[in-house]
Amino acid sequence: MEKWPTTNEESKHHATVCVHCDQAHSEAERCSATMQATFTPSDPDPLIGQILGDKYRIEEKVGAGGMCQVYRATQTLIGKTVALKLLRPQLAVDQQLVRRFEQEASALGRLCHPHAINVFDFGVTSQECPYLVMDFINGRTLNDVIHQDGPLPVARTNKLLGQICGALQAAHTEGIIHRDIKPENILVS
Repeated sequence: MEKWPTTNEESKHHATVCVHCDQAHSEAERCSATMQATFTPSDPDPLIGQILGDKYRIEEKVGAGGMCQVYRATQTLIGKTVALKLLRPQLAVDQQLVRRFEQEASALGRLCHPHAINVFDFGVTSQECPYLVMDFINGRTLNDVIHQDGPLPVARTNKLLGQICGALQAAHTEGIIHRDIKPENILVS
């Protein structure tokens, strides 16, 4: 079974991307989402180092899904670490998807709950790709917590479920329906 990258020096310059889940993994043999072992080296991301909207410097790609890519970025004026969610360029030509992304940004910008991510900015790149800016959560997905820590104690499970349900209730109050609640989309800090 091959691993990418093979040395610490290479790991600074290359990530591994699972061909099954399209997520970047560092020196992993198996994807935690699919438990498959097939990885390919990722190409250098042209957005790394770029500054969007004259205020967000993209540092690294931290996730990807079917519609969007998520980056860790720095708000250059104050040095704050943020998460930047960018609609994939090939989808930005679909005006219906762009409108849906803008509606998501607007709805999430109204959401205020201690266990929900705060969205505080929205913009469009020079290539006409919309992005939204939100809090960067330094943590693991609930899926990773479950797989790495094993069965969770009842008290911790109850606390997590209470926080998740509280955030969902606040979202529903604002008319927001998540549509993709799963352990991979819940961050635990």
